[in-house]
Amino acid sequence: MDMVVSAYARHVLLPLADLVVLMSGATTREKAAQRTAAAAAKHERITGLFQEQAADATRMNLAYVAQQTWELIQDYDWRLVDRDLRGNWAHRLWDFTKTTQYTGTTKAGIGGGLGRAISAALANKGTGRLNVHFQPDGDLLFTPSALWTLANQELPVLIITNNNRSYANDERHQEEVAVTRERPVENKGVGIRIEGPEVDFAALARSYGIHGEGPITDPADLRPALERALAVVLSGTPALVDAVVLAGR
Repeated sequence: MDMVVSAYARHVLLPLADLVVLMSGATTREKAAQRTAAAAAKHERITGLFQEQAADATRMNLAYVAQQTWELIQDYDWRLVDRDLRGNWAHRLWDFTKTTQYTGTTKAGIGGGLGRAISAALANKGTGRLNVHFQPDGDLLFTPSALWTLANQELPVLIITNNNRSYANDERHQEEVAVTRERPVENKGVGIRIEGPEVDFAALARSYGIHGEGPITDPADLRPALERALAVVLSGTPALVDAVVLAGR
């Protein structure tokens, strides 16, 4: 018999899983235990590989940025507002224990990131929650005036720009099209790279009245910059750390 039940998944799934185990035979439970052990071992192996990348302090990759941020915020009542870093590095490395800790989206589009972060920060205003936002550089160039809104509303958001100095998502598309159409792949960055001149997002933030750190190109400088920015955010106003990451990472 099929039965439709309207319920919150987070309240139902665990008891339902226990019920399935209880109603299963010994052979089924043994197979389930074996699959669970295999999955746990695979998870541990993959997590170890992720942590190796995150511990690499010789280059500014997204895993390193995510890990340095996590070590700083983990003891606060934090919220990751808007999207994760490319590669979902926060979800790979951070300990998400509440459904409210991620208010983001996997959707793309240009220019919406900071606006969504502002919306979440407005909802969290006065709660003592720590808003953390990873902001792509190309996305921010479409809506830099959103920084003024952050300052005007005194929204305490810790913004970390994952600045690869490129509209990198489009750059990958350009490469694929070049290969398909047998055109020079080295032209993939034409009109796409944000270079000559590079944008100083920390200076841009300061021009809107927001504390700015960077641009940070040396991995050793990232943690102190994050610490200074976090102190500003905990005082009740926004701060931005311009982290220059490896292209496409």
